[in-house]
Amino acid sequence: MDTAWNADAPARLATSDDLAAVQQLWAQAFPEEEGSHLPVALAEGRCLLVVEQGAAHSAVAAVLASSASQLPGERRLVVAVARSDQQLEHWATAERAARRWMLEEGVRRWHVVVREDDAVPVTALGAAGYEVTARSWGASLRVAAVDAPVWRRFVQAAERAAFTMRRLTEADAPALHGLVWACREDFPVTPATPAPEPALPEIAAGLRSGSVVAHGAFTSSGELVAATSVELSDEPPGTVADVEQTVVARSARRRGLATAVKALSVLELGVDAGPQGVVEFRTGGAQVNEASLRANRAVGYVLEPLWLTWTSGPTG
Repeated sequence: MDTAWNADAPARLATSDDLAAVQQLWAQAFPEEEGSHLPVALAEGRCLLVVEQGAAHSAVAAVLASSASQLPGERRLVVAVARSDQQLEHWATAERAARRWMLEEGVRRWHVVVREDDAVPVTALGAAGYEVTARSWGASLRVAAVDAPVWRRFVQAAERAAFTMRRLTEADAPALHGLVWACREDFPVTPATPAPEPALPEIAAGLRSGSVVAHGAFTSSGELVAATSVELSDEPPGTVADVEQTVVARSARRRGLATAVKALSVLELGVDAGPQGVVEFRTGGAQVNEASLRANRAVGYVLEPLWLTWTSGPTG
C-alpha cells in the first residue's frame, strides 16, 4: 500500500505530514498515552491513516502495526478511532483497510487488543470474524489505600528467611539483567504481553538516572534471586509508576519473594516518601500467569476489566 488515497478502501500509509492528525486520533482513543512513539512509526511506514469518504477526506482512524514478539510473520495492530456517533462504522472501515494492508504485506495472521468493556471494537471485531485467542489483565494500586503494616510484614517475612531486601543501584545492573534473561522463557507470551527483552546498557542507564527504580531480594551469598522494577512517569514527575517486570529465580520461587519485593517497592516509593512520592502503581500480565495474579492481589492491586486479544488468520 502506498501513500495515495485508495477509492475502494479509503486509506493510505501515513507520512510525517500526517503526524498532527494521527496524534489527535491517538489522544481521543488513548488519553492516558503520550504518543511519543508515533513519529517513529510514521517514519518507518507502520501507520495507516483511514479517512471518511467525501470531499473533506477527514481522518477518522489510524492503525499502527508492530511485530508480535516471538510470533514470526504475525503483527499486532493498534486501532485509534475518532469518537463520534459513527464510531462503529468507522471501526468497521478501519478493520477492512487494515485487513487489506496486512494481506498486501504478506501477513496472514494479525491481532488487535481491546478492553472487554469497550463495546464498539468488540462488536466490530466479532462481526468481522475475529476470535479471542488470549486474555490479559491490568491492575492499579492507590498508595492511599495501602495498609502499610501488612505490607511491611511481607518484607519482614523475607528478611526472617535470611534474604537481604534493598533497592538496586547501577552496580546491580548486570545481576538484574542476568536474572530477567534467566526467567524470560517463563513469561507467558501473547500479542498483548510480550516477553521482556532488556539490554544491559538500558537497564544501567535507567537505574543511574532514576527513571527506573528496582528493588530486589539477595541471598546470604549476595545472589540476586528476586526483583521488581518500575518506570516512573514524566508527567507529573514521579507520581505514577508502571511495573516493568517482576522476576524470581526458579530456585527461589514459592517463598513469597515476588510479593516481598513488590511490597518493598510500594513502601519506599509511595508510603514512606510522603507527599512527594508515587501515588499510583500500575501493572498487568497474561491471564494464564496465575503466580503474578496472586502476588499482585496479595499486595492490594485492584484488577481492571480484561484485555482481549482478537485474532484474524489461520492458526497454522
